[in-house]
Amino acid sequence: MNKDPAPLGASDLEGARRLLSTIKPEKASVALLSTVSAEGRPHATWMFVSRSLDPGIDFLTITSPESSKLGNVSANPKVEWLISSQDRMEQLYLEGDAEIIEDVAEIKRLWAMIGGKDKAYFMKYYNSGMGFTIVRTRVSAAFYSLPEEYRKVGIPLDDLK
Repeated sequence: MNKDPAPLGASDLEGARRLLSTIKPEKASVALLSTVSAEGRPHATWMFVSRSLDPGIDFLTITSPESSKLGNVSANPKVEWLISSQDRMEQLYLEGDAEIIEDVAEIKRLWAMIGGKDKAYFMKYYNSGMGFTIVRTRVSAAFYSLPEEYRKVGIPLDDLK
């Protein structure tokens, strides 16, 4: 039996803002990225992610040019990021459209704002050429969750900025 969505409370907004604030431009944070393959198979992976300095809520991540994530994003750009408190008692789901950045000027611009690039383990396997791909997610919906309370509420994006 489905319950009606819970109303948004001040503590929900505070929790959502607190979790979002863990993703910063200057430092790499860890979040779970979910994509879907062309065959409809889900794929979730932990990723290092930075927040863009651009207006709105944009996430930036780098990945190997051969990663399955890129094929998934090419087939279906709809993705979801999951940010969790360390104890997993609070969660923030962020839905959006992912874009593989191909414009050289934009790659250079975004590369400069991605923090923690040294944590990208796949980079040590590339000796020449551009051994990375930048993926930008433009967040279009946010949901704050308290799993222990079976509570999940939508958060207006304008309230998160």
